Amino acid sequence: MKLYAIKVISLTLTVLVIASRGSTAPDNFEPPPVFEATNILPESLRIGPNHKVNEKVPVQRFGYQFTLSTNRGEIGVWGKDTLKIKVSELAAIEKLSEISQTRAFAKSISAAAKDPVMKAWNVASRPVSTIKGLPGGAGRYLKGAFYKARKTTRVIAKSLSNMGRPQEGRDPSQETLTQQAAKATRDASKGHLGFNKAKRRWAKRLKVDPYLDNPELQKGLDRIAWATALGSFAADYTLPSYAPLSYSNKVQDAVWETPPIELERQNDERLKNAGIEEKLIQEFHEHASYSITSKTAISLAIASMDGVQGRTQIIEVVLGASDRFEAVMMLKICAILSNHHELDTPLDRIEIKRGMITAIDQDDTLVFPVAIEYLHWTPLALEIAEDKVFENGRRELWITGDVSPHARNQLTELGWETQENCFERFLAQE
Repeated sequence: MKLYAIKVISLTLTVLVIASRGSTAPDNFEPPPVFEATNILPESLRIGPNHKVNEKVPVQRFGYQFTLSTNRGEIGVWGKDTLKIKVSELAAIEKLSEISQTRAFAKSISAAAKDPVMKAWNVASRPVSTIKGLPGGAGRYLKGAFYKARKTTRVIAKSLSNMGRPQEGRDPSQETLTQQAAKATRDASKGHLGFNKAKRRWAKRLKVDPYLDNPELQKGLDRIAWATALGSFAADYTLPSYAPLSYSNKVQDAVWETPPIELERQNDERLKNAGIEEKLIQEFHEHASYSITSKTAISLAIASMDGVQGRTQIIEVVLGASDRFEAVMMLKICAILSNHHELDTPLDRIEIKRGMITAIDQDDTLVFPVAIEYLHWTPLALEIAEDKVFENGRRELWITGDVSPHARNQLTELGWETQENCFERFLAQE
């Protein structure tokens, strides 16, 4: 009798557990997979004269976590795009180091060092910290945290803005070294207009972003720019042939050819023309997580969606980014929408759902752009996929990376279509 009672209780509990799960049981969820670099990277990116990528590549927070062995030690790199940038940086740093050993450079930099502005820069300039650690952006974004954090971000942005310039009655001598370096560079751009132009020109030749936050690369670019602008350094060298910036050609040309002050003016004008209110533009302009390159890419993307309703809401979410990883993620989401509008099906309006950016195109399809590298089936993925807020006659997930076969099947069962590696699709459409 007791055995029978135990079986009944056990069966009842099993039924209750299954009922509480809904249609998807916990064992349907996937742990983060581990890939081999050989299978997900081209050989040129896996190994080069300055680096080698370790073979085991785990997926962490929906992105590839690479370990890069270099002559400067091991570096943890999250994401394919970051890896491409890091490899280009290493090649550029190596070439700049090689150039700095030449007699022509030594002569030019010595001549430049006699200039008082160059002296001020040399004293004030110090390496700034670069981004470290593992980004939490994908998880934060998918939980709607960007949109929820808007009020906090607005206060932070205002504080950062106030920190960036001396207050009335404040002793200028208390400025940080970074602020002194920035001031020295601004002064140099006024008194020696060739410096910024030379730096952008060398960045273009090296195929790197002149506004990257790599302190070693920035130091090398600054030195060769001073040697060129003030010391007449004009030697011709064979430079690395890595792929250029991971932005559109239009953005590359802008950051390489246009002074930063003019870029900022153009960005502001584009956002004003898109109907973005002044205070949001100012917050975006002062946001510390976005480089001038990212701001240019986002403003161009928003401007390209002419006639699309609700573009202001994009900025509301964009301003929720808290670091450079998250800023690049927002850039990609904006780029998906822009490319969809221009190359696929024009968009009708932008809508915020669960704190995330979505769009309705002119075919009445819900477009949900997601900037992650590998989507595997998790409780969070199920929660989003089942959320009634996304209900629509047709709904598509546009993802920058891959979707696991199991996750794709689950999404299909729930009425989602997946468009994977969407930038490759856009490239083919161009």
